[in-house]
Amino acid sequence: MKLAVGGAVLGASFVTGVPEAGAATVSHPVPGTVTASTRTQVKAQAAMNGLTPFATVTGKVYMSQDAIGTNNPAGGPVLVQKRSASATVQAAYLLAAGVPDYLIKDGDITLNGTALSFPAANNVVGNFGANSVWTDVTSIVKPVVDSAPAGNVSFTAAEPNATNSIDGEILAVIMQDPTLPADNTVSFEFGALNTAGDNYSIGLAQPLNLSNPNLALTMSIGDSYGYQGPPPTGQYSDISVDGTRMTSSAGGDDDSVCKYDTPQDFQNCVNGELITVGGIGDSTANPPDPNATDANCPGGPPRCDDELYNLLPFVHNGDTSIQVNTDNPSADDNIFFTGFELDSTVAVVGEGATLSPASGTSPVGTPYTLTTKVQDSNGTPIANQAVTFTVLSGPDAGVQGNATTDTTGSASFTYSGASAGEDTVQVSFTDPDGNHVVSNTATVDWTNTCAAAAPTIDGVVSANQTTASATFKSPGLTTTSGSDLVLAFVEADGPRSPTQMVTKVTGGGLTWSLAARSNQAWGTTEVWQAFATAPLSAVKVSAKLASAFDGAITVAAFHGAAPQVGATAVGAGTTGTPMATITPQACGSLVWAAGHDWTRSATPVAAAGQTLVHSFIDHRVLDSFWTQKVDDPTMTTAPVTVITTGPVNDRWTMAAVEIRAAS
Repeated sequence: MKLAVGGAVLGASFVTGVPEAGAATVSHPVPGTVTASTRTQVKAQAAMNGLTPFATVTGKVYMSQDAIGTNNPAGGPVLVQKRSASATVQAAYLLAAGVPDYLIKDGDITLNGTALSFPAANNVVGNFGANSVWTDVTSIVKPVVDSAPAGNVSFTAAEPNATNSIDGEILAVIMQDPTLPADNTVSFEFGALNTAGDNYSIGLAQPLNLSNPNLALTMSIGDSYGYQGPPPTGQYSDISVDGTRMTSSAGGDDDSVCKYDTPQDFQNCVNGELITVGGIGDSTANPPDPNATDANCPGGPPRCDDELYNLLPFVHNGDTSIQVNTDNPSADDNIFFTGFELDSTVAVVGEGATLSPASGTSPVGTPYTLTTKVQDSNGTPIANQAVTFTVLSGPDAGVQGNATTDTTGSASFTYSGASAGEDTVQVSFTDPDGNHVVSNTATVDWTNTCAAAAPTIDGVVSANQTTASATFKSPGLTTTSGSDLVLAFVEADGPRSPTQMVTKVTGGGLTWSLAARSNQAWGTTEVWQAFATAPLSAVKVSAKLASAFDGAITVAAFHGAAPQVGATAVGAGTTGTPMATITPQACGSLVWAAGHDWTRSATPVAAAGQTLVHSFIDHRVLDSFWTQKVDDPTMTTAPVTVITTGPVNDRWTMAAVEIRAAS
């Protein structure tokens, strides 16, 4: 910090009009006009909390920061970076910092002419009396940026009432851009740097994959009341990542109005203009000598560190957390803001929970799993923590699930969407202090499509048994593919009792087993299954009955199917409509059924969207037998009903099976 008196540059720190002696040594300022009660209350909060997150968003997002410090009451430009025409503002915040012992008041700052107010909860005083505040300015920024073309969009931040007492403003914006290649996490922190330094524990939902071309880990700091010359003052902060020093020269007044001088003349910047933030126009290239201070850093002083950093050189493949430490050895910088942009990464800073994947697409009715990881403020996983998953909005709004974290702090939630649309999901928990903590939100886009390829028919044969027989035989079945699920659909007349059944199925040297049977309303409808590992050549399948009667048999082979049927369902009645309702286990399944009308010989009529594969109208015994299918593969795991709309009000049975796609 510095004070210009009569055109001369004096000292390094300035408090209530009194400069400190010496340009190279800076000590704590002397308290001035801040009341003792106010300072004790707000400063205690800063010392306890340091910098804490106030906004964290995961999705197709990126961060934009810029700052301006000026002693012109009319203010100066502060920018928002709009990378593409499709980018829009998700949230915008203005942060400001005063010189020591000046408390920023409502109306002291305007943005594009609108006077701003600062909630008491968003107000801290640091360890040497520097007051910092923030407020939400989304309603001012969003209409302007959203309608602007791609590029830097300019706003005017002004200090009409006390410009010499306010070092400047940071405009920090979370931008949404659907064209981004992956989900990112943006987190903003606000407060006052602890005298002992601040630690940021970044918890990652998934281990780092350094081969991911979209991975980027960027950190920004915002600092006020800082000056690094020329000449250098020995006023700086340092930052370490996972225990390794990244910089020892953070701070300064890079974003003072002096940056617009031609040539730039930072030497003439004074109190009320001293601010910097890593952001627009800055490079993520870290200082070449991480141990050099502002006095001896290569390329300086004073512009050897622009407060925008790349964390990638300090992490390792497979890391699940990152530890960042900021410290101010000179005890005279007001670091009051940090921003993290973690590209292709779902993360949380400090205590909290991640929810991943941040976005996903799934067919309606197909199980979808979300995973949370919970950590404390030190980044340590919290085991045995009860968490609640809640669908906040979308077609499944209100759906909840409860779980308990394991030793890694992780827990999962699986559910199936009921209809097409986008759900927004969040996880929450109550920490030991009784605070309600929530994760980032994740989205699940439920679609009426299925990733699984439905099985294909590799051959179908049918035969009618027109005289009473204890054995039904099919024509020879030939297939072109191996690895086929082979099903025998058998429909048989029977006595006036539920005793008719198929006792055995043979053929092709295959191992056959019963999949579904319905014989409660006399006669029987059954589905038997076998799996053929090689193509079949003119294989005849025989079904042995408990008693000799008329009926029909259909044998079908399905390629690309699971080796056994999935869900099954049966139906029977002495009246009503023949039907069986099946709840598929997966999308991409076929649904077939066997049906029997014991009362009369009338042509069965399949419901809309369904087809008769084979039917036998037996006028000799006045029965009807058929095999029926649902035309389209299942797109969801919602119930599917096989229905024969005519004839109705007869005695009937039906057995249905799900033919699942191979996994």
